[in-house]
Amino acid sequence: MQDGVVPSPQLPPKIPLNFFAIPFGLLGLADCWFVAAKFSLAPIAIADVLTAIAALIWLTVLIAYARYARPRPGALVVDLLITATVLLGGFFTGQWIYRPLAFQSMHPELAPAEPAQG
Repeated sequence: MQDGVVPSPQLPPKIPLNFFAIPFGLLGLADCWFVAAKFSLAPIAIADVLTAIAALIWLTVLIAYARYARPRPGALVVDLLITATVLLGGFFTGQWIYRPLAFQSMHPELAPAEPAQG
């Protein structure tokens, strides 16, 4: 402390939510190895190792993100809302792709008016 100036604490760097895609991709690769092992095309040990590596990377990213978000509660709320919006959008998109979905069921106030009987 010089001249009465208190240094500000150094905050951890931002961890993008996209970093969570790394372990998810590794788990997808591990699943491919599990399927190959099921048909005796590959050793199952490779799938086990990839799963363990993905779990360690996921835990590392989770700890790094928790260190980033802890002093910034507003950032955690924003990231959770963004995640919820993406998941909800993915759900609705999936519903529209796999089954017919009437527009009126999603937003009845914007449905076209019924024609007048006359």
